[in-house]
Amino acid sequence: TTRVGMEIVNFVRLGMKPMDAIQSATIVGAELLQISNKTGTVEVGKEADLIVITKNPLEDIRTIQDVVFVMSNGQIGLNRLPFGKD
Repeated sequence: TTRVGMEIVNFVRLGMKPMDAIQSATIVGAELLQISNKTGTVEVGKEADLIVITKNPLEDIRTIQDVVFVMSNGQIGLNRLPFGKD
């Protein structure tokens, strides 16, 4: 569980749509910080800042807290994936 994950869950509990809550932590945050040219979306040429979760957070937003893989600026920070660990 991360603080950002908990904030996203709380946004939905307060009435925000799941996609809007997720975007508030990604593209909207990057735009507000004026760094959307580097991060906030998955695009060629942008920093590779990604998380992987095992279920669809649009169906159950709480799953956004069950992170199994983290990549920050192209570097793996967490890898709990059940495959590819050779």
